Amino acid sequence: MEYAQEHGIPIYMMYEKGKFISRMAKGSPNVKGSIIFSSEDDALVKLDTLLDGLKKRLEEQGTLREDFSIDSIA
Repeated sequence: MEYAQEHGIPIYMMYEKGKFISRMAKGSPNVKGSIIFSSEDDALVKLDTLLDGLKKRLEEQGTLREDFSIDSIA
């Protein structure tokens, strides 16, 4: 998570419904979303949906990184 934060790489958490996930992990600024699944099939369907969305974003924007530098805002 630290590596992702330092390099502007988004994180998508994936965990089983009812499992404990620490507030530190959930509160990371790089966590862009969560997939909470109830079965293996449910996890695969939700992961596939996320990956399709990320693929579309990559094709449209050319990157998955988020750059919040002043140069990109100006």
